[in-house]
Amino acid sequence: MKAVIDCLEVIAQWPDRDSSAGANQLLNSVKQSKFLISLHVAGDIFAVSLGLCRSLQTENLDLPEALNLADDVLAVIGEMRANAESVFAELFATVA
Repeated sequence: MKAVIDCLEVIAQWPDRDSSAGANQLLNSVKQSKFLISLHVAGDIFAVSLGLCRSLQTENLDLPEALNLADDVLAVIGEMRANAESVFAELFATVA
């Protein structure tokens, strides 16, 4: 994130109005807590589903194995939802 923010801050100083205005708008959005929390939630969900995603792209995956992998992902996400308070407490600590 730091590299993105640094780049947007540089572009926001450019003399080109369109580029600098767009960079300023993006910079303001990226710095908001709603954006940061959403980004971390999406990252956590993608991390859980990455194995399934890669397996589904292979040629030799059979249906029962794919269903088992999908069930595993659903179980992990269900566990995250069941323990939402602790999961989000960790998430908020990471974002802050």
